[in-house]
Amino acid sequence: MWRRFAGLLIGAAASLVSTTALAGPVELLNGVSVDPADPSHMIVPYSFGGNGMFVSKDGGKTLSWLCSAGIAPNAVNRNGRAFIGGDSAIYLGLFDGLVKGSPDGCGFTPVPELDKKYIADLANDPIDTKRMYLITTNAMAENFVWMDDGSGTFAPIGTGVTQFLDTLDVVTVGEKRRFYVTGVVTNVMTNEVKYSVRVSEDDATTWTDDVYDVAQFGPMDKFAEFGIVAINPQNPDHIVGRVWRKMALDALVYSTEKGKAGSWKLIAEPNEVDSVTFSPEGVLYFGDSDQKSKGVWVVEKEGDAPKLLNDTWKPSCLSWDAASKRLLGCGNFYLFGEVDTTSGELKPLLDLRCTEHMVECPDQEEAIATVCEPQAQADFCHLSHWVIAPVCDQYDRGPELATFAASQTFMCVDGFGVSKDPAAGGAAGSGAAGAGAPMMGAAGAAPSCAPQSSCVGPVTAGAQAQSGAGTGGGGNEEKKSSGGGCSAISGSSEERFGGLLLSLGMLGLVARTRRRRA
Repeated sequence: MWRRFAGLLIGAAASLVSTTALAGPVELLNGVSVDPADPSHMIVPYSFGGNGMFVSKDGGKTLSWLCSAGIAPNAVNRNGRAFIGGDSAIYLGLFDGLVKGSPDGCGFTPVPELDKKYIADLANDPIDTKRMYLITTNAMAENFVWMDDGSGTFAPIGTGVTQFLDTLDVVTVGEKRRFYVTGVVTNVMTNEVKYSVRVSEDDATTWTDDVYDVAQFGPMDKFAEFGIVAINPQNPDHIVGRVWRKMALDALVYSTEKGKAGSWKLIAEPNEVDSVTFSPEGVLYFGDSDQKSKGVWVVEKEGDAPKLLNDTWKPSCLSWDAASKRLLGCGNFYLFGEVDTTSGELKPLLDLRCTEHMVECPDQEEAIATVCEPQAQADFCHLSHWVIAPVCDQYDRGPELATFAASQTFMCVDGFGVSKDPAAGGAAGSGAAGAGAPMMGAAGAAPSCAPQSSCVGPVTAGAQAQSGAGTGGGGNEEKKSSGGGCSAISGSSEERFGGLLLSLGMLGLVARTRRRRA
């Protein structure tokens, strides 16, 4: 949720490089949204580095950088919800409103009726592609589901609630729609916090509301948060929720009764579950982005123990692209691509280190490259970020560039990092894309399981037999101190700019930016 602030990140990059101007944390690819009307159109947003996104009009073959300053001045360094609507426009929901741009990432303007509204989530209509919905959220005011019926204007529907709303999903049930919303119920007198799953079967006019304490899902954590992360396309009654805990393991849970209180069952307890999605056949995929237990897991049918597909990269997003029949994923901060559903390997389509393209808006008064220059100099093209990327050639990168580039173990070829050492076989470590964007990683042994069922996936004989996992290993108390969702990419097989980013492990404590589904 957006209430997970990243204020502690100030100074986190101070140990990365010895330069006069120090950049912030490196960009983290964390989602994908595919145009429901045109599957060749997609965006891949990122957090940190001032925030921004990549835009593609060819199914991901070309992904062009768009900094947040190129979207709106108030979007810089602001967490937001990037989304493609059924009208193919690109939307960005912020704390103080919604902005709307053209499909190619140009001409963003505020949506006036939502000025000063906190936009929590957006969703397309599964029946009428002209419709789209969003939820506003404010703990001190009434919050609504809003709809754009295709007219280009949003209006609230149904009655408002004083809950802090967080996630919105709209699915089909036969020929009708069902709305799911997760919310936070706070008692201002006692500071008691509970969570709810709200369900509407009549186009958000009336709702049922199941409220419960997240302690029912496992270890008590006063900072715990809950939200719906996936809905089974084979049965819209079956939903998957995630309990995020600051002080203990996360929990992935599912309900076969539309989230009714008491109906939830445990799927797994990953260290950091940031990515969850279903295939159209009801196969569940999820990822653990903790450095010590990283991996992609699959639950082939309800009731099965999770099976490890791959433990060589850290997923920060997973999303099923139904139109193209493929699983998309973000990994290791800087890669985005297609995930092999058999091996869990990631075939990159984008490597931030070697970004080649930038969004171009010829009709705008000021070129995007000019608008993005301050953000590029401060972060994206800084020595501690992606300074070698060809897209940065248009900017002055200082006198240290030549020496720095010569010290790196990889070079950029056709948009991907390729090892300078021929013996490495083209790819700059298992975490890098090589010539022709080869698959990243091969399935290996599962991470060790900690006591009290804290393995990534339930500690059962079946799960251990499938993954080769045993018990023992790092305990719960190490969850955050060991790096969390943004821990360092360590080891020679995942070299990052000559070791400059080794201190990224400290970001795991606070880099829990909002997880969304496409």
